[in-house]
Amino acid sequence: MSLIPRLEKRYSNKKTFLQIYTVIPGIGFILMSMITFLPVSIALILIVLGMGLSRRILFTQGINKQIETENRATVLSTISMITSLIRTILYPIIGYLTMVNLGLTFILLGAMIIIFAIFSKIKNEYL
Repeated sequence: MSLIPRLEKRYSNKKTFLQIYTVIPGIGFILMSMITFLPVSIALILIVLGMGLSRRILFTQGINKQIETENRATVLSTISMITSLIRTILYPIIGYLTMVNLGLTFILLGAMIIIFAIFSKIKNEYL
C-alpha cells in the first residue's frame, strides 16, 4: 500500500491509472476461474486483495481533496455506511453463487469489475 502514492505520481492522467488499477483485480478474478495451480491461485488472491485494499486509499485521497474539513467526517461516514449496505446485500448473493459454481462466480465478478472500471465517469480534476 505504500507504493500507491509513488505509482500515482508517475501518471499524469489519474483516471487512466485508476482504471488500470481497477481492471487488474477484474482480470485476476477471471484468471482465478481458469487456473487451478495452487501457488498461482494464492498469488492471484493476494494481488486482488492487495489492490482492493489500496484502492480505498486512492478514493479517500480524492474525496479529501474535494470536501471541506468540517463536512469530511460526515461524508466519509456516509460513504462507509452505503458501502456496508451494499456488502450486506451482495455478499449473500455472491455466497450463493459460489456454492453453485465457483468458477462462474469468479468470471462474473471479474467481468463486473472490468465493466464498471471501463464505463465509470471519473473526471481527472476530481482525483
